[in-house]
Amino acid sequence: MQPGDLNRTLGGPIANSQVLILDEDLQPVSDRAVGELYIVGPGVCLGYLNNPHLTAERYVHVTLPDGRSLRAYRTGDMAKWAANGIELCGRRDNQVKIRGFRVEPEEIERCLRDSQLYRQVAVVIDSQRRILAFLAKPRENRVGVARETLRAHAAQYLPDYMQPLAWTELATLPYASNGKVDRKALLALPVSCGDHVARRLPVNADEALLLEIWADLLDLPTREISTDESFFNLGGHSILLSRMLLRLREAFGRSISINRFIEQPTIAKLATLLRGSGTEEVLSEQAMADACRELQVQPLPAARMGDVHKVIVTGANSFVGVHIVEALLAWGASEVACLVRDGHGQSAAERFCEALRENRVEHLDMSRARVYAADMTQPSLGLSVAAYERLDREFGALVHNAANVNHVLDYESLVPDNVEPIFECLRLCEGRSKKIFNFVSTLSASSTITSEGRVLELPAAQTPPIYIRNGYNLSKWVGERVLERARQRGVWVNLYRPGNISFNSLTGVCQPHKNRLMLMLKGSIQLGQVPELALNFDLMPVDFLARFIAFHASRYQLEKSVFNLHNPEPLSWDNYVASFREAGRDFALVSVADWQRQLVRVDSDNALFGVLGFYLNGFEEDIGDISLIGHENAQAGVRQMGARYPEKSPALLRRGCDYLKQINFI
Repeated sequence: MQPGDLNRTLGGPIANSQVLILDEDLQPVSDRAVGELYIVGPGVCLGYLNNPHLTAERYVHVTLPDGRSLRAYRTGDMAKWAANGIELCGRRDNQVKIRGFRVEPEEIERCLRDSQLYRQVAVVIDSQRRILAFLAKPRENRVGVARETLRAHAAQYLPDYMQPLAWTELATLPYASNGKVDRKALLALPVSCGDHVARRLPVNADEALLLEIWADLLDLPTREISTDESFFNLGGHSILLSRMLLRLREAFGRSISINRFIEQPTIAKLATLLRGSGTEEVLSEQAMADACRELQVQPLPAARMGDVHKVIVTGANSFVGVHIVEALLAWGASEVACLVRDGHGQSAAERFCEALRENRVEHLDMSRARVYAADMTQPSLGLSVAAYERLDREFGALVHNAANVNHVLDYESLVPDNVEPIFECLRLCEGRSKKIFNFVSTLSASSTITSEGRVLELPAAQTPPIYIRNGYNLSKWVGERVLERARQRGVWVNLYRPGNISFNSLTGVCQPHKNRLMLMLKGSIQLGQVPELALNFDLMPVDFLARFIAFHASRYQLEKSVFNLHNPEPLSWDNYVASFREAGRDFALVSVADWQRQLVRVDSDNALFGVLGFYLNGFEEDIGDISLIGHENAQAGVRQMGARYPEKSPALLRRGCDYLKQINFI
């Protein structure tokens, strides 16, 4: 411990042990998110003597996204990864679920005490799950002023669901005989909850029934749900979304499009979809405003170009990112700046090294690669002043690969990760030296389409077509649109639209737990029935995609700067899924209608469970016939590399299946 350190800071795990912070689904939480603390390693004992019930409760088996299965001890402590390691956030058994989020009174108390406005502060949650704040002995004797200042402090530092409903000033807090605040006495005191936030009530029977369904799923009182409030703001997530869509089939006898719901995830919108009257086009107003936002950039002349053999890569520790770094070094880059965020108790360099191990590319020549701690959501990308100035001055290319790939969240939730960094990257590309801006988008964000449905290899259209509905694809369209406007002003922009990014063609390495299609396929195999589809299936090996991006990252041709990067080599869906049968998995191919009827059998042990909502109403955006995708620029780019598109051969498919078997995915 150092002077000034918090007494809640634990630091890091001791030797021969590992600490995990997991969510309710026993999966790692994101940076700075609160989860439960688990301990794994040789120090974890067999259990409690003569207490099998407590042993079963506290000693659990955890399957991580990389396929590892670990025996872990469940501490009951809530914690998060902070800059100095693990920071305790209280006990799980002290928590109360409010609006779908776990809330601990002590965490709210700490925030209020940090204001140093009162000498005594206590927070309790009553039987109606109302957060009540009690205050005593203000440091300045100005009646009412300290309380209003404290409310403003809470509004600034606490999320909406953690805001106290009542603020009660006392002469002194009641204390029990043990010297601690008597919280039972506080709960017995009368309080005034002041003004309530107006909530939109159901206006018809459908909305009333939906309100009951949401209240049950989200574990909320109906009085706390407004019919115009977002499902996700209330604590909804992908698994609850799947459960909700199943409940809708039971209650209303029909399914809805998940992407139409995500456009506007409210009870009011859901009711119109269920009535069949939700056909009007809905598009985020913020998305249209962001796409047209003023560009604070003055393009530099070509004479100010930096060294194109020095390349910046954002999201360098992601699945695609590490392969791009590998490919850049293989093509002869003199230096690659790998931008990685600190997190999970690890430094940026440690996280990058871990990504190299997970993706089996530990052989990289790190003498030509340097890891920089960065945060894409911050000004100057969260880089230190010295680091930013060096990258700005010397480097001549940037590959913007970082993104929050989440197909459930709405556009507004993804803006900080997927849209705001584009403006910072533009500033970097036209700062002290000019840089080629290489943007990794997605084929699902393609917006220039012919009347026959052919996807053109052109910049983003001024308005997105109606099929770009989910937040992630919309965020990529906004990015493309912003960069097209920048390109028209003189910024050098290469745009890459990958299709279905698959395993490494040499090692078979992939990340199936993060791939919706792979989860669908695994879940279908678990059901014993896989949907039969008549199409030419896309499969782009991640290493080939990375080689293409790395080769063209230091080149720019104005008329050939958009690349639709699917793999046009033939592969039928039947032959693709047959490779899983050859790997020893038994299943039947059935019609999509018959397959959908089996989805009622999906439970929490089935891989389909968390993505079920995307398939109750058909296949939305996952699978499409690649024959209508224009790719003349990409094809010319492949020839320029002196390469050919990878053949989708049985040997290639076998390599991918072998890896999935190694990590026990199939």
